[in-house]
Amino acid sequence: MSFNFTGTTGRKRNINLGGRSLTPKNKSMFLKTAQLERERRERQRTEMQSAVFIQSACRRYLDLKRTRGALSESWGTDGSIGSFVFFFPYVVKEQDKN
Repeated sequence: MSFNFTGTTGRKRNINLGGRSLTPKNKSMFLKTAQLERERRERQRTEMQSAVFIQSACRRYLDLKRTRGALSESWGTDGSIGSFVFFFPYVVKEQDKN
């Protein structure tokens, strides 16, 4: 058994950086590209959040409109239109338009 192993093999490691040499010009181009990619992802995130917000508002509006319509049909059986107008003024305004 040999006890003279030092842990080094004598040659330096070759690290592949994916074909990139980071000279000052290439380094600045690389940093600019990375910054543009971050900005693109941020813009994409903002657009997605905006689309989700708009869709949510549209769904909420349509759902409330359907619910108000259903309530207005079931409410009018006892003839108390005054209390109905108090709780659902928008339904009355929309019916006046039609």
